[in-house]
Amino acid sequence: MKKEKVLKTVVLFATLIFSSELLFASKIPVTSVGRSVNRMASKKDTKNEKKAKKSKSKEKEKPKSTYKKKAKWDDRPVNKFYFDDYDFENQRPLPVLVEHELLLRINGIRELSGICLSKDEDFLWAVEDNGGLYRIDFDGAFSLEWKKQGEMEDLALNSENGNLYIGLESPSKSAYEILFNGSKYNFKKDSKSLFAVEGAESFFNNGVEGITCYNGDLYFGVQTNALLYKYSMGGELKSKKSLCDVENCDISEIAGLDYDKENDYLWVLDSENFTIYLFNGEASVLYATYYIRADANSNPEGICVDKKRGCIWVCEDMEGKAVIHKFKFENL
Repeated sequence: MKKEKVLKTVVLFATLIFSSELLFASKIPVTSVGRSVNRMASKKDTKNEKKAKKSKSKEKEKPKSTYKKKAKWDDRPVNKFYFDDYDFENQRPLPVLVEHELLLRINGIRELSGICLSKDEDFLWAVEDNGGLYRIDFDGAFSLEWKKQGEMEDLALNSENGNLYIGLESPSKSAYEILFNGSKYNFKKDSKSLFAVEGAESFFNNGVEGITCYNGDLYFGVQTNALLYKYSMGGELKSKKSLCDVENCDISEIAGLDYDKENDYLWVLDSENFTIYLFNGEASVLYATYYIRADANSNPEGICVDKKRGCIWVCEDMEGKAVIHKFKFENL
């Protein structure tokens, strides 16, 4: 009897132990696996969150300017934006001046007063004050293409037909038009004088300094009161305004012009303030200013936007010698 009770007790005890082990074995792995899965998921979530934050931060990162001011006489910022460095109307970041990348010394030309890109954007057209039109390669090599009497101050190219327009500081005419025949220019045969800008006879040496093509018309920029004229190709005056009247604008004169049709930007160079001004195409809103006095500190007169190379070219005469600056920009 005692043996049977002992045997029953042993069996019962063994059963309880075996059952508890089964229960323990069945529960623990599930719980631990669940925790490990949760931990892995949480780690992945954390990594994904970090990646998302990094990608967002990269999207928010703005181009940093490394342009160092060497001018000690003022504290004017290199890049100054009037819309939180963003063109809200067109939903894009505004251009940022990053650095002065190159200085081309054009030995043999005394004073360059205007530049523009060629039709194929593979070289620069440039004019000299004493009446010379030059082809200038990006390595500084140049050739005189046309000599014509007149004080040439700027030039522009019509990207649609290739015609060249040379701005003149003259009381009787304000530009030469040179037609492009599809393959070349015949400067003697296919050139003619255009109309005079209103009031040109009274500007004397403060007359037309800038010219650019604008949606089938011509913009003329004048030193006096930073006046901007818009004329049709036939000579009809469409508008006249002083850029001094644009809000936030401290411009003193217009030395050079270039219109970017793709972005509807009007770029204006002021040689007195050593500053590039960025307006909307109608020149009614000032977006930004770029202070270039650290390098172009003599007499910057011509400006040319080159989006293909991510830069803006500025020409000036430095101690009686022609130079061309290459300013690197982001978001052109």
